Amino acid sequence: MADTHPRRTDDFQQFSRAVLDGLSAHIAILDGEGTILAVNAPWEAFGAANGLADGKGSVGDNYLRVCDQDTGDGIDVGRAIRAVLAGSLPYYSRDYACHSASEQRWFTVRVTPLRDGDRPGVVVAHENISGRKLAEAARLDVEDRLGFALHSSRIGSWEVDLHNGTATRSAEHARIFGYDPADTDWSLDRFLEHVLPSERQTVAGLVRHGIEGNRDFTVECRIRRADGDVRWIWFAAGTQLDQRGRAQRLSGIVQDITDRKRESDALLERERLLGIVTGTARVGLVIVGADYRYQFANKAYADLFGLSAHDIIGRRIEDVLPEGWAQIQPRLDRALGGERLSFELTLPGRPTALGPRHFLTTYDPQSGDQGQRTVVVVVVDITQRKQAEDALRTSEERLRLMVEGVSDHAIVMLDAAGHVLTWSHGAERVAGYAADEVVGQHYSRLFMPARGAGDLAAHELRTAAAEGQTNIAGWRVRKNGLPFWATGTLAALYDSSHRVHGFSMILRDLTASRRNDELLRSVLDHTLDAIVSIDERGTVTMFNGAAERMFDRRAADVIGQSVNLLMPEPHRSAHDGYLRDTPGRVRAPSLARGGKCSAFGKTVPPFRSNSPSPSFGWTTSATTSGSCVICPRRRCSRRSSSRPRKWRPSGNWPAEWPTTSTTC
Repeated sequence: MADTHPRRTDDFQQFSRAVLDGLSAHIAILDGEGTILAVNAPWEAFGAANGLADGKGSVGDNYLRVCDQDTGDGIDVGRAIRAVLAGSLPYYSRDYACHSASEQRWFTVRVTPLRDGDRPGVVVAHENISGRKLAEAARLDVEDRLGFALHSSRIGSWEVDLHNGTATRSAEHARIFGYDPADTDWSLDRFLEHVLPSERQTVAGLVRHGIEGNRDFTVECRIRRADGDVRWIWFAAGTQLDQRGRAQRLSGIVQDITDRKRESDALLERERLLGIVTGTARVGLVIVGADYRYQFANKAYADLFGLSAHDIIGRRIEDVLPEGWAQIQPRLDRALGGERLSFELTLPGRPTALGPRHFLTTYDPQSGDQGQRTVVVVVVDITQRKQAEDALRTSEERLRLMVEGVSDHAIVMLDAAGHVLTWSHGAERVAGYAADEVVGQHYSRLFMPARGAGDLAAHELRTAAAEGQTNIAGWRVRKNGLPFWATGTLAALYDSSHRVHGFSMILRDLTASRRNDELLRSVLDHTLDAIVSIDERGTVTMFNGAAERMFDRRAADVIGQSVNLLMPEPHRSAHDGYLRDTPGRVRAPSLARGGKCSAFGKTVPPFRSNSPSPSFGWTTSATTSGSCVICPRRRCSRRSSSRPRKWRPSGNWPAEWPTTSTTC
């Protein structure tokens, strides 16, 4: 016996496990602390199917902690489990929703106490009741639909005893005539009092003939309700005979048909208006039967083909449009089979028209009460639209060829966020990226990584959006990592509401030009001659190192200021007169150093810079004393040991501009 007891225990445990696994409910056994001691197979399967990770309901997890972390019904379940464990609640059950992304689900959770000696515990079971909930929802839906149908039908019943004149009626009957449902006082005479006087005699005659002839009858008429409102009603009645074959009772039903009559009148009005519309519309409308014959054609359709509606109705399509029958027949057969479709019908042009004619044709199949098939055909002449589309494609192709033909400029289209939409061959040559490598990427990819590419790109986009366009000048980086100096324009593109929907960008690689400019600047900064450049307004645009030493002024303090700053009187007042001779010879003004006259007076030609405004320059050497070396007078008292230098501009300069210095 001692040897068989463990086996019976194992057998019982296996049996219990099999029973739990065979249940449809998801079951877990918790100890007094809420720790999961055991779960059945449906519980494990639900967790695996719904991707529940460890710590969310496996053996050894604290289920109360899982409930406390839930933001929905789990908090209430956790409180109920604690109450059952404490003995303050004998049992707990509630329904809750647990919908997934693919289906709607409902469960019933039940918490049952489980005691093993003095150790408290609970059994938590979650039963899937989705089928029952869905069935209840369907039943409620059917009941709602049925109730709505009964309510919307608004049908009242009534009955009159023809021997004593008494009558009974339903609550809906009372409502139709404007009475309280509790008012049961009714008779044929009272009914006729509600019928409008203009129709009362006709209705009374129909009722009398129905009773006398012992036959069923229906009547439509207008009544005035108890509240004075005029309504249309429909009622049907029939007689019941007594043993002698005489009419004993008259019973029937009544319905308020005011809305239906209004709709019928509105339908007649719509049909009248439809006739006007189809007769005056510029869209061709026809109805074609299964025999390919026209049953209806409006004026616009006839005008499209130079015919009249009478010439079309009753004829077969292939007789009216023989040149398009091969395109029409297979599609019309599909429409007669129930398929709605649209296509472009192309017909030869008229003798007075250039090119073929194009029609957008829509087939809408219809079925009659007897199952007969017809097709409503809508035809729109789109010849002009097609011609415009062809012209647009030609224009776009020309634009594409023009853009692709520009090889020394990068022409790029961006969306509103700055992502590349189009990338020209010139852009590929300038930046090194092929179109498929950069389209869809943000154009900040072209910026130097170490210079805040995103911020610089965003600034350019904001400026272009606010001002319409912005000039671009700065370093960019090629695909191979080498920088290049890019100049160009970023222009905003606006829609009809003046909202930015994109940008166009044109860039040019001027790295070589910038390198030459920097080289020239370096030469000018290291030359022994003081060189000053001004624009046509006399504003200093260049002030080299020798000029800084000669005039004892920093370039930063002089550039942007008027050249008058460097002039002593009386030359300062005469400065404007010097510039009036531009672009011929310029009489260079006397310039001051430290308040003393240290002047030069050579005659030099103006020289041009990359700026659109003309610039002018002079060159001189430092003097050995504060006395005049070269001045506007024809005679001098002293000469310096250092003479003005000969000035030779670089590049191809006009022969008429002298480059030699003159002295007084």
